[in-house]
Amino acid sequence: MSFSNSSRKSVSGCSGHAKISLLLLVVDRLKKLILFLIQRYRTTGGSKRWFGIECNFEPTCSLYTYQAIERFGVWAGIKMGFNRIKCCNQRDIACKHQDPVPEE
Repeated sequence: MSFSNSSRKSVSGCSGHAKISLLLLVVDRLKKLILFLIQRYRTTGGSKRWFGIECNFEPTCSLYTYQAIERFGVWAGIKMGFNRIKCCNQRDIACKHQDPVPEE
């Protein structure tokens, strides 16, 4: 017995639009969760309290990541934040470096 495309679609239970809507909902919830966790980290003392170090950038790495996620989305924002955190404490601790989130 063979199934046509229409019968396979009904067997799976979801149309293409429903799957996309569900994916967008999951990504939106993930974004809200990550932003909430970053905000909690910031309000509980940030890197100074948790790791005993101070961020060498202005804005701080956590604020930079928060802004990057808001501006560019979850995946690009996390990647930008991770790259920023990797080089944060490799610089001279005596000075703060200005490094805002790019506009585009």
